[in-house]
Amino acid sequence: MQGVERDVLVFNLYSRQIHIVRRSEIVGKWNVGAYIADASIDASKSSMCLADPIYGVSVHRLEDDGLRKVKSIKVPATKKRSRVRKVSFANQFREIVSGSDHGLIYVFDRKDGHTVDVLRIDKVEWTQTVTATDCSGTPTILAAKSNCEDSEANEIYVWRKRAEKRGVAGMSWMTLVHAVTLLAALAFIYQNVVGGGIAQLRRSV
Repeated sequence: MQGVERDVLVFNLYSRQIHIVRRSEIVGKWNVGAYIADASIDASKSSMCLADPIYGVSVHRLEDDGLRKVKSIKVPATKKRSRVRKVSFANQFREIVSGSDHGLIYVFDRKDGHTVDVLRIDKVEWTQTVTATDCSGTPTILAAKSNCEDSEANEIYVWRKRAEKRGVAGMSWMTLVHAVTLLAALAFIYQNVVGGGIAQLRRSV
């Protein structure tokens, strides 16, 4: 994740450490202070999100002096017992997706941690398996619930992000202001330049 070296990061669930392996040797380690159930990495920004089975999700950034925690996001829990839970960056790394112990998939905003969306799979089952990708340029989330019985069929659920609305209804406030200002300028030019030229032409004729 840093420099020209191709480091391998090894995440340890119980020791709460991330080991940095380079050319088959451990060259460093970071202690994140929480259990590490899963990880998703954004190498372009030297950052990662980690799944803590007890609390939720934490976002970390790699800096010159080590790994720094940027924020923690609480994932609601309904059961006393904790399990390993998957986590993933989504929507071009703008969002974070996490499973839960009560059949819901949570989508959080990466910057401020607010809940962007909640996707339902089941009312009570664990949803430990989640991942995110882009399918033909469309942000896509895949997930499955965790069944206790091996004989029970398990479905994979797929969500695709809806395209943003276009037109006036989809414009931002500043975009609408700029459009109105441009129309007013064009009207002024037509009235004072083009319109005036036509009137002068008629008088001369």
